[in-house]
Amino acid sequence: MNFITVGKENSTPINLYYEDHGSGKPVVLIHGWPLSGRSWEKQVPALLEAGFRVITYDRRGFGDSSKPTTGYDYDTLAEDLNKIMTTLDLKDAAIVGFSMGGGEVARYLGKYGSTRVKKAVFMGAIPPFLLKTADNPAGVDGSVFEGIKKGIAADRLGFLTKFFENFYNLDLLKGKLISEEVVQNSWNIAAGASPKGTLDCVSSWLTDFRKDLATIDVPTLVIHGDSDRIVPLEVSGKLTHALVKGSKLALLKGAPHGFTWTHAQETNRALISFLRGIALVLLFAMFFHPVGFAAEKKALVFVPFKDYKPQKPTVTAPAAVAAAVAPSPAPVILPEMAPVPAPSPSDIVVAKDDLDRNEELEQALQRLENNQDTEDPSLTQKKDDV
Repeated sequence: MNFITVGKENSTPINLYYEDHGSGKPVVLIHGWPLSGRSWEKQVPALLEAGFRVITYDRRGFGDSSKPTTGYDYDTLAEDLNKIMTTLDLKDAAIVGFSMGGGEVARYLGKYGSTRVKKAVFMGAIPPFLLKTADNPAGVDGSVFEGIKKGIAADRLGFLTKFFENFYNLDLLKGKLISEEVVQNSWNIAAGASPKGTLDCVSSWLTDFRKDLATIDVPTLVIHGDSDRIVPLEVSGKLTHALVKGSKLALLKGAPHGFTWTHAQETNRALISFLRGIALVLLFAMFFHPVGFAAEKKALVFVPFKDYKPQKPTVTAPAAVAAAVAPSPAPVILPEMAPVPAPSPSDIVVAKDDLDRNEELEQALQRLENNQDTEDPSLTQKKDDV
């Protein structure tokens, strides 16, 4: 097994397990809580096939990494990421953080800069700042996180069962976009994590990343599900997009927090298109339809949030992971927060008829679907026509 030593606790080294596959530009995948690098199962093969070098690692306390009793704050976690970057001498890398992993992306860039980083991606990520304070009135009340910590301390394994119900929106998607076996596998990974690390990470979620995000000077993509019950769009992805200058926002219709599995095809197309540097106004098939682009010829626009005009609300969002301690997966509305709206199809969809009227764009889209394009300036030129 491959390990990088990042510290020491008494007589025991703190080792991070990592995997390093493929060739090409490096992509570092940073997993969410309470999972491990194995949670990127649907992304790693797609990235390798697309010609990238892919590095995954297990955060301290999780997966096959060491399980120390300290170091679950974001300064230490960003230092761990820096040791991965420097030990492997990664350059022009893309760093991709899912959920809690988005915190490492933000703090790493805020603390170490972008010397080794070419692009950044936040997927269902917790930045910029989850905690409700005087200068962050839309955040989540601190009592919610105290309840989460009490739930973990009382019955960590029972807590995890309820947590994954809302992580994957199982009341809506189980048996359709995710199987019982996948959910069980997630539970198994989480159950094997450090109990101390699992608990301590909750406090780290309250980190304020707003200054970190303001320093980001590399192309950045924010991907978020519009039905996320764990990290609601309104208090995370929407605000991250607003704080990172020039960032792009991709909304996944009907996607829960765990969209890297339930909406893997849509996620991979968004991610790979961005990493390749394709100058697209459109991304393919970000729709709930199981056969996606091939059947519908529909696409999701990278919508600047100033142009995002929701028309009607859909699923209400609970406070952070508060739903995990609820007796059922029923959504809970955040105090003083409106239900998370779904983007109107008129805002994000380019209908097939419109594509047909733009033959050149249609051909470019087809070439990209066949993985023939790496960058097509004609798409940028045509974006006004769309």
